Order: sequence, then structure tokens, then C-alpha cells
Amino acid sequence: MRTMERNRISCVVVVDDERRPCGIFTERDAVALLAEGTVSPGSTIGEVMSRPVATQPLSVDYRDAHQYMVELGVRHLVGVDAEGRVAGVLSEADFLEHLGDEYLVELKTVSTAMKPGVTALDGGAPLVDALRLMRKRQSDHVVVTAADLPVGILTDRDVVRIAGRGEHLQTPLAGLMTPGVHFIASDLPLPQAVQRMADLGVRRLLVMDEGQMLGVLTRHDIVRTMQGRHVEFLRNTIARLRHELVKPGGRYSEFARHMILGGVLDRIGDGVVLADGESGAYVEANDRAGELLGYSRNEILGRHVWEISTSFADATAWRAWSIGLTEQVRVVNSEFRCRNGSLLPVEVRVYRVSDGDRLLQVAIFRDATAARRIETALREGERYYRHVIDSAVDGYFAMDSRRCFIEVNDTLCNLFGYPREEWMGKTPFDFITEESRAELMAQIKRIDTTDHRRFQLLARRKDGTSFPILLNNTTHRNEKGEAIGSFGFITDLTPIVEAQRAVAESERDLRGILDELQDTYYRTDINGIVTRVSRSVKQLLGYEVDEFVGLRLADSYCSPEEREEFLARMRANGGHIVGGESRLRHKDGHEVWVRTTAHFMKDAAGNIIGVEGTTRDNTKERQVEEELRLAAKVFESSGEAIMITDAGGCMISVNSAFSRVTGYAPTEVIGRNASLLASGRHSREFFSDMWHGMLDSGYWKGEIWNRRRNGEVFPEWLGISSVRDAGGKITHFVGIFSDISERKAAEAKIAFLAHHDPLTGLPNRLLLKDRMEQAIAHGERTGRKVALLFVDLDRFKAVNDSFGHPVGDVLLRDAAQRLLACVRDSDTISRHGGDEFLVVLTDLQSSEVPAQISGKIMAALGEPFHIDPHEATISASVGIAVYPEDGADFDELLKKADTAMYHAKEAGRNAFRFYTERMNADAQERLDLHGRLRRGLEREEFILYYQPLVDLKSGLVVGAEALVRWQSPEQGLVAPGHFIPAAEHSGLIVPLGEWVLQEACRELVCWHAQGGRQFSMAVNISSIQFRRGDVEETVRRALAASGATPAALELELTESILIDGAEQVLATIKRLQALGVRLAIDDFGTGYSSLAYLKRFAVDKLKIDQSFVRDIVTDRDDAAIVRAVIQMAGSLELKVVAEGVETEAVAAALRAMNCDLVQGYHFGRPMPAAEFRRLIGVA
Repeated sequence: MRTMERNRISCVVVVDDERRPCGIFTERDAVALLAEGTVSPGSTIGEVMSRPVATQPLSVDYRDAHQYMVELGVRHLVGVDAEGRVAGVLSEADFLEHLGDEYLVELKTVSTAMKPGVTALDGGAPLVDALRLMRKRQSDHVVVTAADLPVGILTDRDVVRIAGRGEHLQTPLAGLMTPGVHFIASDLPLPQAVQRMADLGVRRLLVMDEGQMLGVLTRHDIVRTMQGRHVEFLRNTIARLRHELVKPGGRYSEFARHMILGGVLDRIGDGVVLADGESGAYVEANDRAGELLGYSRNEILGRHVWEISTSFADATAWRAWSIGLTEQVRVVNSEFRCRNGSLLPVEVRVYRVSDGDRLLQVAIFRDATAARRIETALREGERYYRHVIDSAVDGYFAMDSRRCFIEVNDTLCNLFGYPREEWMGKTPFDFITEESRAELMAQIKRIDTTDHRRFQLLARRKDGTSFPILLNNTTHRNEKGEAIGSFGFITDLTPIVEAQRAVAESERDLRGILDELQDTYYRTDINGIVTRVSRSVKQLLGYEVDEFVGLRLADSYCSPEEREEFLARMRANGGHIVGGESRLRHKDGHEVWVRTTAHFMKDAAGNIIGVEGTTRDNTKERQVEEELRLAAKVFESSGEAIMITDAGGCMISVNSAFSRVTGYAPTEVIGRNASLLASGRHSREFFSDMWHGMLDSGYWKGEIWNRRRNGEVFPEWLGISSVRDAGGKITHFVGIFSDISERKAAEAKIAFLAHHDPLTGLPNRLLLKDRMEQAIAHGERTGRKVALLFVDLDRFKAVNDSFGHPVGDVLLRDAAQRLLACVRDSDTISRHGGDEFLVVLTDLQSSEVPAQISGKIMAALGEPFHIDPHEATISASVGIAVYPEDGADFDELLKKADTAMYHAKEAGRNAFRFYTERMNADAQERLDLHGRLRRGLEREEFILYYQPLVDLKSGLVVGAEALVRWQSPEQGLVAPGHFIPAAEHSGLIVPLGEWVLQEACRELVCWHAQGGRQFSMAVNISSIQFRRGDVEETVRRALAASGATPAALELELTESILIDGAEQVLATIKRLQALGVRLAIDDFGTGYSSLAYLKRFAVDKLKIDQSFVRDIVTDRDDAAIVRAVIQMAGSLELKVVAEGVETEAVAAALRAMNCDLVQGYHFGRPMPAAEFRRLIGVA
């Protein structure tokens, strides 16, 4: 491709070693390769060439060669010699030159030859898009547009040139195209288009009509449609007719003559007439001639040449002109008279033929109206061109291929002082100084390789003076791309040089001024590139002048959007801005706030050419403003009230928090003295000390009471600072205060809660202890007594569990109020915790008073509590300790009152007890027993005994009740009555009960494993165990660990369990029944026996307490009770077990009452596991 570009040729023929053609690489191949991106630096010509090659021997007639090329659709034919070696290449340009435009006779105008439609792209599109479009449309060009107007063209030859230079495929077309487009009208004759191409040295013309692009006429279109063989056919036919048709005895009749000649002539697209060479009369005409002139064929025949053509006045003139006519074609421009009298401009091709003894003149003519119009336009254009050239401010010149001047304008003559004739034949070297010869020589060498050159020289006038010039030179090439001359303009640079010198001086002066400015001066071009900046840019942004010039000013902004916003403000403000604020980026990266005054610079036509302005660092000022704004925002948004007064105390500013706290609007207080807020609670001495302290230190803070607008007095925490001027004189006071009403209320509440119970409002133990110690101290001085009552609410837990904690809380508050009603104001009641209260009775003269008060307390708490929608009944157990008999301090008395309360509960609850030393001994014994029980559990000192359960009807043992025994190392075997109460009191009953349940289940499994599957096991569940332990999970673990059958396990519950916390108990019982175990009520009749809970809890069995069974033989009441229970149980389908059966008489009585099961010494005492196994036969 570089070879094609360098030699300006359109193809390269690839040959083998014997110079025979094996391929060809054309400009179209180059376009395809670049469009597909398949070419690489390592590609060879053999890989990319087209094959086979269209060849013709050198002996072939060139017209046949043209027809062959048209048929193949190729643009190059390779000529080969007799051995098939390459002899040359025929291109379309060669055929167009040798065939001549007479071969275009069949075509009329440009529109018939051009391809409709234009392959066009915008000048901003990349080269690769153009290549792909040319490839897709099989086009050898792309018209380049700007705003939809044609501004240039890119051809396949340009592509080869561009590829040879190695241009990037993404380069915009505007920088690669051949600038300028040559136009032609669609209705012009085709020969004129050929001539215009030749004159302009181009291969393409853009066809335009009324400003619209219709298509492109290419040289290929013209060659493809040339009708060379038609003209040859016409000439040959006329020659044959000359010999055959006019002689007597010819083989064609007159009718045949006309048929043949008429057929030939009508195939010609132009008008054709034949005139007799002697008379000048027309003897033949084709239809086209009639169409053009408005005559029919017959009307033309018989007329004379001078009647139609205005070139001849008469026959004499025609004959004189005809003398020089030969068989060579003569082209004549004339006018023909039409039938309607109008004149038709025509271009006529005339030649002579011999018709036997007669000479004929053949005239082929075409309408030249459009051509004349173009010629007129061209002449006018030439005149206008000459006028423009001669009127140009710059000197114009044209040179031939020898670099000699052939044309200059008057301006150039006047500029150098030489007349026009002294320029002709001379070269540029004759008009420059010696020092410019080398530069001119270098530029002349570039004429063949470049199209445009722009350079400066030092010229010499005729008077010998020298002056600077700017020379713009363009190469003129023919259609083969060969340089045939050049033209251009010469500009006198003297004014510019002088202006530059003046500007340079002004620049130095201006630079000196700008560099002394504190502000930074800058100037940019239309693209925002910095073209000038003062030295202060170093201080402003950290750049040296040389660094900053050439940068895009937008890049110095913190964001490009900010620059655009700045320019938008300028445009909106009429093209200027004063003090516009922006953010710039310092060289080291930090932000710089600036204020800029700038305006748009414009040229003489009013077009914007750049921006000019000055910029000042505004960072510190902005920081101050920001701090002021922040201070104002803090002032207004502060949650604390702020007021500012003058030195006299008059308020000059307040914030919104001030209004919120005091109720005063700013307008109500500004200008008034701060004493407006005074509450009147503080003395003059208070304010004197406050102002004295503030004047000494400049600051005072403290608590003060002020008055709101509504008159309410409120506490505030106030801080006052004084503000002084440079001379130290106080100018203002700043007061900051907050309403501490809520804080003080919270402090009071915290203080109250620190010494009181939050639920009841009663003093807590800490406050009670303090008051009791005061009472003891008073009693020690006066000899009076002090009593401490420990009050415990009986059955409170049952209420809490049954009705819920909210109800329990209400009951505690009501109980506190009832307690307060029972004592004097001088006495103190405290909630000790949970359901326990402490009462301190002071200044007592008699020990009977505590008993009386205790009675009042039990009576008051024994009344029902109505808590909608519930009603609850409780009682109270009270323990009493008296100072000084029972102790001398609070802790000792509390301990002894607790002990006395415990004894009151053991006495059956709803009782009071005074503390005695015996109680203390019992307490010590209980503590000791608790310790031994805990160790006993850890050492596994407990065992189970089993008492038989007998079916009264059969007399057979059906099961047993598991009874725990304690093998104490100190006391031996201890019965449950001696340690179970202590275990329940200490909470050890829960782990002990779980052990009993697990051991009983293991024994039950042992019985069943030995064949005694009919036996069941009964286990007692303590009320404490039921309430505090997870009974359901305990039973589940025991069954799972042992593998016992749930239905064989029976849990015995006391009546108290069912009465306490009925809802919770019911849920637990249902979950136990879901496990499959059976339930029995133990000691039935000794508690709150109720048919309701029997129905509700759906137990399986009732156990009648032995206190009713033992005397049924002798005591009619006991017998009646037992009988009634058995009958009731039968009605409810419950089994009945009678406990304590010790004689046969009792057993007989029970049998008579239809009792189901019995248990007692008569049938068997509790016995160890081994003995019981022998009893039931499973040992």
C-alpha cells in the first residue's frame, strides 16, 4: 500500500518468477482489508491479493477489451504478451481517454449514468466506520458531511494513502478526507461531466439538484456505460449502405433501405440528419431529430440545411463552409430553428460520407441548452474568480510544473514592486533573500509528497528592501495524481511582526503589572485551556506559571460540574460575573475557596473566544463566615437558653430555647433588662456575690430561680460570661441557662426511691433501719420500749399465681394502706421484700401494745381484698421482738422477729408470736438439721421403705407406697416426721423428692421385670416440691431413666396443692396426666375438701386420712364421714384408699362400706425393698 501511495497508482499486479500474473491488489482490496481488520504488519501480498486476474492479449482490439472489462465488472485489465507475461495494465482512465466522448452518444445526461443515493458519514465518525460502510455498499468513496452539508470526500485512493502513513482507524474523517467537493447538475450531458472531471483532475462529481444530494457520478460509471460498439455499428452500416443500397440492381429495395437505415438511426440517442452534399436538402432524419426540433420526420425531409441551422445565411454560405468538410468529425456549436420559431442551442458533430456518386453530410446533434447555461456560469465564475483574485488583500500566484510563475494578481505586484510581466517565467528564488533559500528549497521538495504547505520566508522587493511573508501553497494535480503545478497566497507579515513587537512590549508591561497583583489573573481560550496566568498562581494553587499554562481550567475545579455551573452563571448574568464563589483544587490536593471576577472575551464579530478574569483566595474569609454561620446556628439550635445583654444588662439577643423556657418572645424582651426574669427568691447578697465573682473571674455559674412569663417560678442552671473589648472594658454579657425543674424532680424522685419501696411507697429497709436506730436511741434516753413486728402475708403466693402479678401488686399496695391505718404517725412501716413487711412501734410504755397492734393488723389483712374482677382472702403471721428485752440493735431485733414469725406460721398461720429464747434454740436446731440434711443428700444417707397397698375384697397386695427414711450416722434411722418439715422449710425437699421419685421408679421396674407387672407404686409429692420444682420434667426424667410404665406410677398430692394457685396447678396436672401417670389426693378430709376441685382436676383416687379411719368402729361420726366419702367417690368413679387400718374390725367395717383399697399396720408395716420383694414374691 505504501508503494501504491508513493507512485499514485490504483493497483499492484503480483507476478510469479516468470513474470506471469498470479494476482492483483487494488484500492478496493485495501478498503476491504482495513474494514475487516484482518491486515497485520506480517501479512504478505500473496495472502491478501485478489485472484484470478482478468487478462487480455496485446493483440485484442481495445474496444473489445473494454467490452470484456464491462462484462467482468472489473476496473483493471492486465495486458499480456504472447508468452503470457505481464506487459502493462489498462484502467478505466485509459479507456475513457482513447475511446473518446463520441462513444457516449446513447446516453443523454448525468442522471442516466450516476448511481442514485449517496454514501455519507459525519466528519466526526472514525475512519473504521467509513471503511465498513464502503465495504458493505461496495462503494469506492464516502462523502463527508458537517451539519448534513458535504464538505469533503474520502476515496479508496485516500484509504491507500492513509494506510501507507499508518493512521489510526479511530481517527475522525474530518482530519483525513480530501477537502472540498465538486458538483454537477443531474440534467447536464454526460460528455460535459467527462470534460469537467478532466478539467478538475478528479474521478467523482457529486450530483446536486436544488441543494439536495442525488448521487455521485464516478469515472467507473461513465466507462461502464460507454457505447463504443454502437457508434462502430453505425459507421459500418452506413458504409455498407453506400455500396449496396444506392446502386441499381442492389440487393435491397428502397423500402428495405429505409427500414435498415431507419432502424440504425433510431438506435442513436441524439438527433441525426443526412443532407445531400450538392443541394443541402435533408434526405434522412431519425425520430430524435424530430423530437428536438418539433418536426415530424417527413417535415424535415426536403428542407435545406440553412433553413434549420442559423450558422448559414443561405446556400452560398453553406457551400463555402462545406468545401473543407471531410470524413473527420467536425464539432460545431450552433443554433437550430425549431418548428415553433424558437432557437435550440445544439452541439453538432458533422462529417462527410460518400454514397456512390453522391456525397452526403451526416450531422449528429444534441440539445446544448444546459451546456450553454453551464458555460455561461463558468464564464461568470471565471470573471468572478478573476475579480476575487485581483481584489484579494493577499498576493495570489500560480506556478507550472517547472516552478515558474504563470499567474499573479495586482496585490502581489504592488507588494513586491514588480509589474506583472516581470513575474512571468521567473521562480520564487528570484524574489527572496539569500537566508530564505534553504527553507524555500525544502518546501519545494515537499510539493510532490504533500498537498498543502504553510511557511514563512524573508522576501525581497524590487527596491532591495526585505520584509517577512507568510506563504500558503497548494499542489495542483492531474487525474493521475501527478503534480502539474501549484498555487497559493502570500501575506505581508510586516504589520503582524510590528504588532507582535508592540504586543510583546505591552505584554512585558502587562506581565509586570499582573505579577504584582495580589489577585491571580488568568485567560483561557474557547476550549477552556489556560493561555495566560500571573505568577500569583503559585501562591494560590501551588503551580508555576509554565505548569499552569496549557491546563484545562475545568481540571483545577473540584469537579467539572462546578466549572460548568460557574460558566452558566456568567451566561445568565450577561457574560460576566463579579465575586463568583467556587472551589479549586490546590496542586497538593486540598480545596481552595476563591472569589472570581470574570467575563467572556469576544472577537470583532461578537463570537466568544475565551474567558478572562481575576481570582482571589477566599478560604480564610469563608472559614470565618462558616464559623459565624455555625455560631449563629449553634446559638439558634442550642438546647440551652441563651441571652446576650449589653454592659447595662439590657437584652439585645435571645435564642429560641430562651423563648421555650421562659415563654417570652424575642420581641417582648429585647431592649428590656434581664431583671425582668427575677423570681424574688434570692436576696440582694446573693446577687452581690454573683456579680462580684463574675467581675473578678469573668465567669459565674450556679443554680438560680427565675420566673416565666406565666408567673411560674422555676429553677435553672445559669452560666454568665463577660465579653470585653480590646481595652479590657466589658461590652456584653452572655448568659446560658437550662431549666432544671425536671432534673430536680428526678433528683427528688431518686432520693425518694433510694429510701422507699417503688411499689407501695413505704420506706425501705435502709430508711426503716435509720428510723429504728433513732427510736432505739430515743428509747435509751427515755427508758421507753421499741417493738419490731415482722409481718408475713399468708397465701399471697397463691393469689399471685392464680390471678397474676398485676393483681398481686395491687394487693400489696392495698395491704400497705391497711397497715398504715393500724399504726400511729410516729410509727414506721416498711416493705421488707416480696410479701413481708416490717413495723416499728416507737415510744412504748407497755409490752401489750405490740400484741394489740398485731391483732389489729391480722384483723385488717384478714378482710377480703376486692380487686376487680377478683376477690382474694389472705391472712398474716406476725413475729414480735422488743427492745431492749430481745436486742439492742436493728439487725438483732430483725433476726429475732423473723424467728418469732416462723413460729407463728408453724402454729397454723394467722397468729402472732413474741420472741422467746426457746424459739432461738429451735431455730439453731433447724439450722443444724438443715445442714445435716444437705450432707445426707450428698452422702446418699436416704433409703426407701415400702408399705403394702391391699385390695380389700381379694386381700391381695396390689402395690405399695414409697416412704423415705433417713439413716443418720448420729441418730440412726429417722422417721420422715422428724425431717420432712425441715426439708420443706429449707427447700431441700425438691432434690430429695426427685431422688425419691427416681428410686421408686427403679424399684417398680425391678418388680415388673420379675413378673409382678400388676403392682403399682405410689409416691408422695410435697406442696413445696410442686410449687418450686419442675414436677413435670422431674417425672419425665425419672420415667425415662428407669424405663418404668407411666400407668403404674401414682403421684399423691395434698389438698393444699390443689387449693393454692388453681390455674397453674390445673395446667401442671393436665401435663402430668398427659404423661400417663395416675393422680391421688392424700389425707383427704383434713384440708379444704371440695367437690369442685375433685371434678375440675379429675384425679384417679382418694386416700382417706387415718384420723377418720382409726375409730370408725367406735365413733359414729368418723364412720359416717368415711361412708360418705366412699359413696361420693363411687359416684365420681374414683377409687378409695383407707389409711391407718390396724385391726380386723376396722378392715371388716371398711369392707362393709365397699372400700376399694386399704393400707395400715394390720396388713403390713413399711419395710425395706428386699423384704417387700419377698412379700410379693419377686425376690
